[in-house]
Amino acid sequence: MVRRVTIGFNDLGRRVGESHPKVKLSDDQVEAIRQLREDYKVPYRLICASVLVAKSTVEDICLYNTRGQMPTKTKRVILPDEDPLSD
Repeated sequence: MVRRVTIGFNDLGRRVGESHPKVKLSDDQVEAIRQLREDYKVPYRLICASVLVAKSTVEDICLYNTRGQMPTKTKRVILPDEDPLSD
């Protein structure tokens, strides 16, 4: 089996957003974090407790220091399905 994924790239050709290999949070989670802070003024410590990441990570996301780039290009790739029992 294979799966198709879309990978986002910035202007420099680097992977951004949830397609980055070191990502811990999905794009939806990042958007929810920003919405909680911007719309409802929820403190960083409460947000970080609910998503289980460091307070500094939540602060950087809310201040657009991290996860602030939008993909300018995308590429669809086909990856093998990760099935550990297929050996």
